Amino acid sequence: MFQQGWHADVPSLIRQLLCHGIPLNTFLITQLQDAILPPLELGPPPPLPRVSIQLDWRTTDYGTYEQACNTFLARSYAHAALLKGRIVGHLAREYLDIASVTEGPSQDVFMFGTSLCSSDGRLFWDDNINSSEMDLMCVYKTPTGQGMQTTDLSWWPKQVTWVGSNFNVGYWAPDNEVWFHTHLAKIWVGEVQPQNACHWTNALKKFKITAKIVHNYRSACADYLSESLEM
Repeated sequence: MFQQGWHADVPSLIRQLLCHGIPLNTFLITQLQDAILPPLELGPPPPLPRVSIQLDWRTTDYGTYEQACNTFLARSYAHAALLKGRIVGHLAREYLDIASVTEGPSQDVFMFGTSLCSSDGRLFWDDNINSSEMDLMCVYKTPTGQGMQTTDLSWWPKQVTWVGSNFNVGYWAPDNEVWFHTHLAKIWVGEVQPQNACHWTNALKKFKITAKIVHNYRSACADYLSESLEM
């Protein structure tokens, strides 16, 4: 970030982080004693429909998935999906303008956001979406045929699966972009269907050396920041 000059101004830095799929926060700072509005009962977003495991998937099903995502992301606080970066952040960029994040937390941040408390009594607030809402970006709850048990099938890997894969190199790499558009094209011509977590774990395996490269890269970044910022 420092070498590229992204830190010239805050909006520019935010845009660059979002475009590169890097998780971030845009905090609103308040004092601990400030009155906070109680949460409203907006309720959880509607889940994607349950489907039969024998379903013959069609491209219209992906259209239904897109409608569900679009409906959820229309909520003011849901632009927090962009802040998650990685696969969820990239999917959110298909529906949201990143300008909504550069302006800071939404007006509903005290209702649906989360906060961190500093030692001097300040609260750092930001919009947030929980794991269930992140799953909405990907997952169908599908009956297994064994009582009430279900399995998760998804058009895209879950965030947790992406984070644990070798595709997660710390930012949205050019290879990730090629993979994303290739997979999306296959969805629209009916060549791929929603898959379970085990499939996605195997599908996101790349060269074994990637994990070591990423580890060394992050260590070098930490050393650089420690020296540059005198942490």
